[in-house]
Amino acid sequence: AAQALASLETVATRSVPRRAGPDERFEGCAPDLLARVGPEDLAAAARRALAPRPVTHVVETAHAIEDEVSVASVIGPLAAQVRRLGRTSFRALTAASPSTAHRVACFLALLKLYKQALLEIEQAESFGEIDVSWTGGDAEADLGLDLDDYDQLATARRGGER
Repeated sequence: AAQALASLETVATRSVPRRAGPDERFEGCAPDLLARVGPEDLAAAARRALAPRPVTHVVETAHAIEDEVSVASVIGPLAAQVRRLGRTSFRALTAASPSTAHRVACFLALLKLYKQALLEIEQAESFGEIDVSWTGGDAEADLGLDLDDYDQLATARRGGER
C-alpha cells in the first residue's frame, strides 16, 4: 500500500493545478448578491439560524393555501392599468396584490405583454426597480395569445382540477 501511495504522490507532483474561477472578462457580469446586506442583516440572520427550534413530529399544513390566480385572470386588468398610466413600476402595479402568487402571475403577465410587444420593461441595475412602459397604442390588444401555456401547467400540477 505504501508503494502504491508513493507512486501516486510521484505522479501528482508532476501535475499543475489550473486557476479556478471565471475568466477575468466575465468577473463583472454576476450581480453582487450581498450588495444590500449590512452587518445588522447578517447578525439577524445568524440569530435566526442559531435559535433553537422546537422538535415536532407533526407537519402543519394550515399555512398552505391554494391561491387560485392565473395569468389569464390578471393580464387584462394589468394591461389596462399600464395602458392608463403609460409608465409605472412593477412595485406600484403590484402594491395592492393580495398574495405572492398574485405578484408572480402579474410578473408572468408582464412578460407575456412584453413578448407581444405591447410594453417595454427596463431595470437599470441588479435588484433595482422594474419600470414598465405601455407601447401598444390606444387600441384594445389581443391578450389571449398563448395564455393557456401557464394555466395548463398550473392545472397539470394540481392534478387536472380547474
